[in-house]
Amino acid sequence: MTSAVEDVIRSLRRRRDELEALIAEHQEIVAALEAIEGTHTKDASHRSPGSRKASPRRRRRRQARRGERREQILAILRDEPTAKARQIADKLGTTPQNVYQQLRLLEQKGVLRRGKQGYVVKS
Repeated sequence: MTSAVEDVIRSLRRRRDELEALIAEHQEIVAALEAIEGTHTKDASHRSPGSRKASPRRRRRRQARRGERREQILAILRDEPTAKARQIADKLGTTPQNVYQQLRLLEQKGVLRRGKQGYVVKS
């Protein structure tokens, strides 16, 4: 019986030692992330209700000049007529809603038409 108990103790100690290394690594990773991202990555539930931390200011994207977005969309559609709004938005760094709005305007103006496989730019 003593042998079985000693085996269990050895097994538990070995597992404890394995976990200590993982815990240390976890703490290092958390510290590195906080240093890189700031403390705003901590879960909000750990904060007291009155201690809201101001979020860092975001960089504002350069707004496209009037008509520039439409020209960019047309250029993409000339190269890739089957491009989806999501793909166009990703390439331009804008939202799919913005792309849909521009596509509707271009369609109303007669610059392009909606086809079965995508949009066709009229020459």
